[in-house]
Amino acid sequence: MIALRRARATLDVPAGVTLSMRDDVLVAGGGAPAAWRARLEVAALEIPGIRAVDARGLVDHDDRELTRRLEALALRVVVFEAASIEVTPRQDPEIDAAAADLRRLLETARALGRTVRLEIVGLPDRLDAATAPRFEDDPEFYRARSSTALDRADAVRRLVAARAPELRDELTSIGANERAWRSEAERSQAAKLGPAVIFRGVINSLTGSGNAKGARSPAATAPLPS
Repeated sequence: MIALRRARATLDVPAGVTLSMRDDVLVAGGGAPAAWRARLEVAALEIPGIRAVDARGLVDHDDRELTRRLEALALRVVVFEAASIEVTPRQDPEIDAAAADLRRLLETARALGRTVRLEIVGLPDRLDAATAPRFEDDPEFYRARSSTALDRADAVRRLVAARAPELRDELTSIGANERAWRSEAERSQAAKLGPAVIFRGVINSLTGSGNAKGARSPAATAPLPS
């Protein structure tokens, strides 16, 4: 159709975007930057033969890129020995990779005009539910576990900051709080990973706890990430 050819010729269509016509409606699909989508819905209506634009099939390319960065970061796990907060040389490759992923996530978010909170989350040792005390009977037992988890996160945060100094003021250490688990899925994840440190990025979100970046977050404030 002539209108479709004109649209493809004049709209500076990004790679990955498809255009088609449904009667006199221009239909767009695929991944595109938000700014291009906004221009599309204005510029297309100036093309003869196009009465309306259906952009419901477009996915925000910016969000997809951030999602890829977040997913890569979520794969990083620094494993510890039980009851230990010591980082050993065998953990260096994973810490190197996590530092690189954190840097890329921060750069991508900033390039898109977004803010991101970078969290390093310590997990406690595996717990035998059959023999562990109830929290009400021994709260100090659980506070000690959360404190150890936070110490693990702090140890990794210092090493990440040494590898990527530009991240130093962007990182927050968190100790997972077993009392704040939101679901059995979270409990299962902790049982699977055991003593470890994982990484989390939160886009356009504030902690709400008054903790400065580059600081420790009290263990009681943070649920285990899903």
